[in-house]
Amino acid sequence: MQVKTGEQNFVIVRRTQAMMLATPFLRWDWLMNSHGPGTHPVRLVVGFGGGNPQGSNRGISPFTWLGSQLPPHDRALSVTWEDSALQRGNLLFSHNQKNVVPRYVVRGGRENVGRWFSEFLDLSELYSSAWPNDKFGEVRVMFIGMAVAKSKKPTSALVTNVALTR
Repeated sequence: MQVKTGEQNFVIVRRTQAMMLATPFLRWDWLMNSHGPGTHPVRLVVGFGGGNPQGSNRGISPFTWLGSQLPPHDRALSVTWEDSALQRGNLLFSHNQKNVVPRYVVRGGRENVGRWFSEFLDLSELYSSAWPNDKFGEVRVMFIGMAVAKSKKPTSALVTNVALTR
């Protein structure tokens, strides 16, 4: 799938309902095109449900959801490509903004754009690091998709083989 930036933000996701303990690993391949400084405007997003003790989405199936909003979820994680390869492996939180999704830097670097990379993440490890007080055994992956930030300079990414695995 080729994802291109434009004049508006958008998100496209696929609904799932996978128990994270049964399928804790996420794998995919991507090729990122040059984007300039900062975070690439194309990123992977994962939504989780059921683990947040204060969450309102316990027992809700993403398959009963219809509409233009995201499927029900308690938590979300953004997986990004940064402009520096040295940022790889950082889980970043924005403590000064409410309801901001944490982001995990999986790769980066201007020297790495235009090349295919296979990625493999342990979602269970990232989730427990981001939300250590949640009910880990009840967490489900509710959706996986792509989020795109609007960009004055058009850019794109190619993404394929997105899968949850054991």
